[in-house]
Amino acid sequence: MSWGGVDVYYRPAEKHTPAVSRVLHAIDGLRGVAAVPLIRSIAGLSQRSLLLNTDFWHNLRYDRVLWFEPGSTVLCAGANLPLDAPVFAPYDWVGAPWKWAKPGSPHSTGGNGALSLRNRAPLVALLEGGFAPPAKGNEDMLWVRALSATSARLAPKHVSRRFAVKEAYDMDATPVGVYHPMRMMPYANRSQLLDVCPEAKLLFKALHDPRCKAACPRDKDLLAGPLRDWTARCTGAGEDAGDPYR
Repeated sequence: MSWGGVDVYYRPAEKHTPAVSRVLHAIDGLRGVAAVPLIRSIAGLSQRSLLLNTDFWHNLRYDRVLWFEPGSTVLCAGANLPLDAPVFAPYDWVGAPWKWAKPGSPHSTGGNGALSLRNRAPLVALLEGGFAPPAKGNEDMLWVRALSATSARLAPKHVSRRFAVKEAYDMDATPVGVYHPMRMMPYANRSQLLDVCPEAKLLFKALHDPRCKAACPRDKDLLAGPLRDWTARCTGAGEDAGDPYR
């Protein structure tokens, strides 16, 4: 990575939790990387409120921001492109494409925010220009819709899918990262994605036939057993049984 410096932000109250302490230990001593606690006034906000808060964006030291949701997102060691690849650089927002977004709609560009590259300036400009986020709605969808009405540069779908995968994988490249590969993805695509990005197995513990009604990664009893236990529970009940998150 050629970035001039990297700040890793964390909530002070979570400094000694296993997840945050591991991150802080990993970056300790790295040249150009600093651990920065969030300021007290915003440290207790929920994730949604934090990402829609003017003070949060004002207090970031750098303009280029990688938002990474631990526990639901992984980076792929074998990615074809680095985070700072020139193909991503021109855009103010890059995230995994939303499969449901219709061509030409505000959400057909930009993408999911769970793993995303964002430029701070257009977000601050929106907030200072009177953008008042509603009380409900996913923050990434709100941001992308608002940004689409400005001069902000939102990554087109063909660029976004090289950066991250959520529901659509083209099987022609290894993305930078993956966000929840278990929903609405054909079985063959998911199988290859787990081959080229084995880190995604942290999110999807077992590969199963999508017709399997009981094969839900959140079922701890099934997770503890071998793959044959999963397939033995398959009912072949049709397409509706394939997505345990409907």
